[in-house]
Amino acid sequence: QNRMAEARTAYEEALKIYRELAKAKPGTYVPYEARTLNHLGSLDREQNRMAEARTAYEEALKILDNLAETNPHTYMREAAGIFINLGVLDGAENRMAEARTAYELGLKVYRKLAKAEPDTYLPDVALTLINLGILDREQNRMAEALKAYEEALKIRRKLAQRNPDTYLPDVARALNNLGNLH
Repeated sequence: QNRMAEARTAYEEALKIYRELAKAKPGTYVPYEARTLNHLGSLDREQNRMAEARTAYEEALKILDNLAETNPHTYMREAAGIFINLGVLDGAENRMAEARTAYELGLKVYRKLAKAEPDTYLPDVALTLINLGILDREQNRMAEALKAYEEALKIRRKLAQRNPDTYLPDVARALNNLGNLH
């Protein structure tokens, strides 16, 4: 609804509550603290508050890293998503090497998760490959962009065979990325 001030107020209040609740029950509420920080980071990024976005994402990653020590599978996907958010942020700030590192970290996690649960995580692998392809294209790394786009298209075609209503639009978007590259 584009009501950013209200969104910020809600996220900040939620974060304050989760931090307080986490003091008594960290196992229950610390993950919500990380998720809320991720949401705040995305809001900050949308509002061009890049330093605040970075701080929120990095704090969320630190929390998830600590949680992953005892339960890695549960928190890996969330961490991967935050890596992707950091990649988008770095790209927007023209920090291309950092963006590449963040995307590659997210891709590594998604690939690992997709080995165990392909139906759940292959869409994330494909989307991250598209992000890397866009970054490569912007850096005039055409061979790398082509490779990323083609792998993403292959994944999306496979997904569309099983569920065309959901994934056929993604196939078209991947083809558009290839068309733009060519």
